[in-house]
Amino acid sequence: MKVLIYEPCYSGHHMADLSRLLVGLKALPVEIVVVTRPQTLESHEYQRMLAPIVDERIQVDACSRAPLDKPLWRLHLQQMMDVNRVVRRIQPDHLFLMMVDGTWMLHTLAAMCGWRVWPRRVVAEAYMINGGMGYPNAAGWRNRLKQRLLTRVMRRGPLNRLLLLDELGVQFADARARPDDYCKVELSPAPVVVVDPVAKAQAREQLGLPTQGRLIVMMGFIDKLRGGMRVVNAFVEHHKSHPDDRLVLAGPHGPT
Repeated sequence: MKVLIYEPCYSGHHMADLSRLLVGLKALPVEIVVVTRPQTLESHEYQRMLAPIVDERIQVDACSRAPLDKPLWRLHLQQMMDVNRVVRRIQPDHLFLMMVDGTWMLHTLAAMCGWRVWPRRVVAEAYMINGGMGYPNAAGWRNRLKQRLLTRVMRRGPLNRLLLLDELGVQFADARARPDDYCKVELSPAPVVVVDPVAKAQAREQLGLPTQGRLIVMMGFIDKLRGGMRVVNAFVEHHKSHPDDRLVLAGPHGPT
């Protein structure tokens, strides 16, 4: 069996989640292909978390080098096209899409229009973080669209299995589930690694951080889509009245 994993991102929890998945798959008699961006292979996160795991059983391939700071809808469209290309090229038996927030909707719309996004023989599952369409206060046309698309995925695919990090999203899906659904929606909570506590002063000293003032931290991929410049501009004003405070941007960043 050939398993294809598509993970275009490498910041924050992405490489940690992927490394745990690969450790589990290596215990099975399967061929593993990981497709990601060229930028991932050049990243510190890849070298620290994935490079020690990758061996002759794991083939790592690259997809598009398209920038990550384009408008969100164009980014999801690019990822959808990447998935379709690599599926045709690699011909997997099992497809696993990491972090498909946004992209899953385009795949579903394409399937509704009669476009075969991947062969039916391919078992496709995906991992998604955001289940906000299932929140009690979810309103507006975007959430209504997501609710309809999620129901369509459950009834007819194209995914066979959807893993949600968000419990409220799973509850929404459970309320609409049928015994003959094509896609099963399941809860897949993020694992929590318990570490020994460290005193704040000791931690700052070990990390080479200033010992005075507060540290305001933004973690993850730093780009305009996540409001990086808003944080910087707000801190500039904050720093005028709090000169001992420091802003720490922890994570890779895009060109802008």
